[in-house]
Amino acid sequence: MRMDIFPYGFSSPERFRLPGTVVPTHYRLTLEPNLKNLTFIGSVEIDIIVREKTDTVMLHAKEIGVTAASVKRGGNEVPIRAVQQDIKKMELSLDLGECLNAGEEAVVSLQFSGVLNDQMDGFYRSKYTVASSNIPRTLATTQFEEIGARRAFPCFDEPTAKAEFDVTLLVPCELDAVSNMPVLETTDLGDGRKRMRFGTSPKMSTYLLAFTVGEIESIEGRTSRGTIVRVLTTPGKKEQGRFALDVGIRALEFYEDYFCIPYPLPKLDMAAIPDFAAGAMENWGLITYRESALLVDPAHSSAATKQRVAIVVAHEIAHQWFGNLVTMDWWNQLWLNEGFATWMEYHAVDALFPEWNIWEQFLDTDHALALEADGLQSTHAIEVPPGSVEAMRQNFDAVSYSKGGSVIRMIHGMIGPEAFRKGLQTYLVRHAYGNTVTEDLWAALEEASGKPVGKIMDTWTKQPGYPVVNADTGEHQRFLVSGAPLTEAEAKQQWRFELSAKNGKSNAGQTALVRVNYAPEQWKELIERVHARAFAPIDRFGLVDDLRMLARAGHAPPDLILSLLRASRGEPSYLVWKALRAALKDILPLVPRGTEAERNFNLLARDILRSVVTRLDWERMPNDTHADTLLRPLVLELYGKFGDERTVTEARRRFGEHCVNKGSLEPNLRVAVYGIVAHSGGKETHATLTDLYRTAERSEEKQRYLTALGEFQEQALLEETISFVLSNAVRAQDVPSGLGAVAENPHGSRIAWEAMAANWKEIRRQFGPGIMLLSRLVENVLKHLGTFKEAEEVEEFFRQNPAPEANQAVARALERIRGQATWVERGREPVTAWLLGSEGRVD
Repeated sequence: MRMDIFPYGFSSPERFRLPGTVVPTHYRLTLEPNLKNLTFIGSVEIDIIVREKTDTVMLHAKEIGVTAASVKRGGNEVPIRAVQQDIKKMELSLDLGECLNAGEEAVVSLQFSGVLNDQMDGFYRSKYTVASSNIPRTLATTQFEEIGARRAFPCFDEPTAKAEFDVTLLVPCELDAVSNMPVLETTDLGDGRKRMRFGTSPKMSTYLLAFTVGEIESIEGRTSRGTIVRVLTTPGKKEQGRFALDVGIRALEFYEDYFCIPYPLPKLDMAAIPDFAAGAMENWGLITYRESALLVDPAHSSAATKQRVAIVVAHEIAHQWFGNLVTMDWWNQLWLNEGFATWMEYHAVDALFPEWNIWEQFLDTDHALALEADGLQSTHAIEVPPGSVEAMRQNFDAVSYSKGGSVIRMIHGMIGPEAFRKGLQTYLVRHAYGNTVTEDLWAALEEASGKPVGKIMDTWTKQPGYPVVNADTGEHQRFLVSGAPLTEAEAKQQWRFELSAKNGKSNAGQTALVRVNYAPEQWKELIERVHARAFAPIDRFGLVDDLRMLARAGHAPPDLILSLLRASRGEPSYLVWKALRAALKDILPLVPRGTEAERNFNLLARDILRSVVTRLDWERMPNDTHADTLLRPLVLELYGKFGDERTVTEARRRFGEHCVNKGSLEPNLRVAVYGIVAHSGGKETHATLTDLYRTAERSEEKQRYLTALGEFQEQALLEETISFVLSNAVRAQDVPSGLGAVAENPHGSRIAWEAMAANWKEIRRQFGPGIMLLSRLVENVLKHLGTFKEAEEVEEFFRQNPAPEANQAVARALERIRGQATWVERGREPVTAWLLGSEGRVD
């Protein structure tokens, strides 16, 4: 149940889609951006078909000034009585002097102008410098999902309004330009400009159109079928695209084989954009990325960065089929795009890099994330009722992505890999260049498998939440992490699923999206088996993650987590350590500071870590696995932050060498070293990290420094971090993570909240229009607060400063704040008692 002051969606009965009386079939778009005065002018001719008799042509336009308009049918002008723009609805109406009849074809011609905005949405500007010069330079690029195309040109900006596009760009001769299709013709206009005409696109939605104008360097290769694949960067960075290029070529070949459908475009570009709101965007034939999600420097990038780049590239290329070739009917079906791309990214990366054992990591990065987000009362179903785009855009969240991917994983396991693949092929072929709803997918999978996929999966996509299962009885009910009593409707919810059992543990393999609870004696037996490593890492992970969330919800004793932590002494698995780290973090606020209990907790944490830290140590080993490489910095950072003096001393030594010689610190250790020295450091270290951030050239390295700047323990230093994050020194795209790093620090959560409130007007202007950024910032900052009083403050602030585009994020944050306050009340006494008792002593 959601709080009334933060309702989901819009209650207005007003129409939220265009009337559909006319539909586009073809756009001929010409644009000329001016990178000096940050404006653009353009013209568009749109071929339309009339579906219903009408005397009005209605399109979308936002912040576009229309300077001329005409409508022709059969070569003859149709009189226009008025051109009207509704700013609130972002619509442009051409009121005609005569009717267009059903079945007729017509051409709408418009001339217009606009501004290259600084909000990373629509047709926008991005600033950068090159290594040889500190002079700022500008490029123009696009982000059209979900309603950004209307900020670039008047259009029918809805997923179902698919059409072909001919794009022409007028640009300075010294610059280059790219779009979805290859350049067909370049003409020197003799006045310092050139005209670049691109090929006709496939039939596609407006949100997939893209173009970039600026200084562009590239590297390229070809797939085995001859498709050109390129990585595009600003000057001086193209060589950092080699890894992504290799992954892109191989992923494209993998998907062509898996789907048995050739990639339908002649080229695939992947462009690194300096300012980018999301991680990446799947524009057909021109995928755009945040630089840190595409570029890898062999001398400075970590294994974690390489893995992230591979995952993001595989995700976006999967969209070339799921989302681009076949598109959801409306944004309430977003999961058809994002849930599938989330599952497919792992499927592809597992095939390309089997040594990474990437499906294990799915449990932490998506399965557990889905369970955490969907355990809130303020969650939403995967499929939500249709609504306005402003309401729908908030569905770009863990439910659509991570729960969607987890549900697909369940289906794959339920019907088997061959039927699943056959069903996907049927779905894609049947609906190519069209739009679908979830039932279309179920129909294809049912045909391939002969199983009632729809009846089973409707229980997972059409209702919010998931169940907690009683291991003894098999009964289940909806799980709420808050532990709040279920409403009558929530108590009646039921799900269809299968659980396998092994060694007394239910949901072996963690295939079902459920939590499992056991009787106290059963938990004790399971904890002993964890200590004996009787379960696979996936199931050890599941036990830790389930128990910590069950305890938070009041379904299990909080001190039982401490027993499980102790049983995990020397845990060798990276996956399991991700859950153990979360459990340690959950316990920390329950431990009174400056007490014997805190000393014992620090001793316990170091005791759990000691043997794995000793095994891995600081240096890479010849027999290191990919997981070892990821685990080493995780446990070293924890060991140092929990007070191991030798680890802190060694981190400071390595950091000192790094400050003298930037290449001396092994890339995989940098996050840990920066975090440790910041956590134990003072003003001098803060100043050093700030200077390192300013001089760093790569986005990956800047992000490491920015995260470390949130680790300091002194309030004054955290306030300096906040001022720095909100200054021009930090790109707007990185503000949510920078503020979030401070907020995650127990000493900084309130500072970050107060800073967000004080700067709210500018924050909302900067991030409100773009996809996800405002919601991400709000959640990053607010979710780390932890008192009932703070929840009241937040509630009152948003009552006075409503932000409907982030109302779901606020509702989730409020629930988490109150849940954290309840957790501290519930858990402090038993956890303290355990730590002060015989079990809590470490010899």
